[in-house]
Amino acid sequence: MLAFNWRAQRSDVRFPLPSSFASVCLALLLAVLLGAGSMPASTAAPDPVLEWIAIMNTTVITGGTSPLVTARVVALVSASVFDSVNGIDRRYKPLHVTQDAPPHASQRAAAIQSAYAMLIKLYPAQIGSLTSQRDASIAAITSSESAQSILLSARPMGSRRRLHRSSES
Repeated sequence: MLAFNWRAQRSDVRFPLPSSFASVCLALLLAVLLGAGSMPASTAAPDPVLEWIAIMNTTVITGGTSPLVTARVVALVSASVFDSVNGIDRRYKPLHVTQDAPPHASQRAAAIQSAYAMLIKLYPAQIGSLTSQRDASIAAITSSESAQSILLSARPMGSRRRLHRSSES
């Protein structure tokens, strides 16, 4: 049986690099790594849906909600956000709210307001912290969108879902 000696094979092959080339590569690598650390962070507003999913998670944990009830809360908030955003740019069949939002409405604000409306209905004891988080989220997007259209377009969608769901209980 023939045995293959990997060590002998590997040690025979060498690629000598000139020390100047290695120094240039190392310097370039360090410059890139150090430069990446000092780059300014993106100034884009965070995705409000992801932001309010995180707020919902914190609210559920703070409220001491059981896992079974948490699944219902997640479903209610997600459906509310979906119908609010979908009502502005209808791409999918709505879950409950079939009325279209005004054409100038903000999808980002609708997501924030509908999640907020559902959470304050489900967790009234946390209305203070939820309101401050909603105000901060709206403030983060008002620089690029009209604040009046944001609040007017978002409120009805979240309220209709909230009222519909509260009548089901």
